[in-house]
Amino acid sequence: MEGAASLLDLGAGAGFPGLPLKLARPALAVTLVDAVGKKVGFLKAAIAALGLKEARGLHLRAEGDPEREGIPRAELLIARAFMDLPDWLALAPAYVRPGGRVVAMLGKAQPESELAARASERGLRVVSSRQYRLPFSGAERQVAVFSQA
Repeated sequence: MEGAASLLDLGAGAGFPGLPLKLARPALAVTLVDAVGKKVGFLKAAIAALGLKEARGLHLRAEGDPEREGIPRAELLIARAFMDLPDWLALAPAYVRPGGRVVAMLGKAQPESELAARASERGLRVVSSRQYRLPFSGAERQVAVFSQA
């Protein structure tokens, strides 16, 4: 996240991780996108209640054409449980500014070799990958960061 001025959270749902990242980095311009109007209504209410500047919720569907959809490109693109990794890596590059990063929050850890192969198929490379366990359930998770190759 270092150096990024803008973040796009696709499939934002209730705002995780986009809203906590905005709270942690107030200067970060955050756009939260979800296809479900009720969820976006919540996001807008949360943004207003928290008094967040340069944060907005958009009721839109991401289908790979940000200009037509009205979704701004960002330096950092993130999603949690939005779609499976191959589909995410196919969709994501359209929404990232040149030199930007794509973050995938994965429910199941994947070997580095598999991440690299999936990234390579889409003209991306793995920048970093980290596995961790959730504190209460102990469930295994992984965060992988990609950039254009």
